Amino acid sequence: IVTSDMRWNKKKLADPDTIKGKSGNTKKRIIFIRHGESLWNQAFNGSKRPDKFLYQIINAFVGEMITFPEFDSVLIDSPLNEMGFAQAKTLCRSIQNYPKGRQDEVTPQLDRDIAALRGAENGPSSVVVSSNLRRATQTAVVALWDRLKSSDQNGTFSDEIKVLSSLQEVSRNIDTLSLAGNGMAVPLQGVADALNLPESTDFGDLLNSTDNFGNKPIFGTG
Repeated sequence: IVTSDMRWNKKKLADPDTIKGKSGNTKKRIIFIRHGESLWNQAFNGSKRPDKFLYQIINAFVGEMITFPEFDSVLIDSPLNEMGFAQAKTLCRSIQNYPKGRQDEVTPQLDRDIAALRGAENGPSSVVVSSNLRRATQTAVVALWDRLKSSDQNGTFSDEIKVLSSLQEVSRNIDTLSLAGNGMAVPLQGVADALNLPESTDFGDLLNSTDNFGNKPIFGTG
C-alpha cells in the first residue's frame, strides 16, 4: 500500500540516444530465462472457473498454514511447483540437445547463445545471475545444471550463480518478498529431488550471495 517501488521518474534516466554510438562503448548480451511456474502462479493464475479457482486458493492457504511453523511459505517468496521444475528440466534438455530438433532455427548468434548458456570453453565468457527469489534461483540451478554441476571427485561446482537482490521482482504481491535476508543463500527446496540427487546435497558453494542485500526497501524505486 505504501511502497513507492512502482513509481520512478523517466526524466532522471539518461537519454539512450546520447549514449548509443559513443566511442569506447562496450556491449553486453543478456539472455533472460523466465522462471518456471510457481505455487503462487498455480493458485492465482490457474483456472478461472469459480469452483476450480476456489479450490486452488483454499489449497494454497492450507499449504501456507502447514509450512508456517517451519518458517517456510507457499505464497511469500513462492517457490516452483511440480510443473515449474518440469519446465526447468525441459529447458535443461533443450540446451543439452541443441541443435537436435531445431535445425531450421540454427543461426550463428543462437550458436553463440547456447555456447554461453552451456559455459562452453569455446563460447563467449559469461556469468549466471539470479534474483534473490526462490523460483528464479531454483530455475537457474535446474535449467543450467550441466554447466554448474561438479566436474571433479571433490564435489566442487564448476560454476556459481551470483545472487543479486537488485534483480528482485517489483510488485505489491507478497510472492515477491524474499525469504533470503542480507548475505543469506536462497533456499533451494525441491532442487535435489528434481535433479535426482540425495536430499542431503549441499548447494551452499553454488550460490554467491555477496550481493544479496535482502528485500528492496519499501520506499525504494525498484
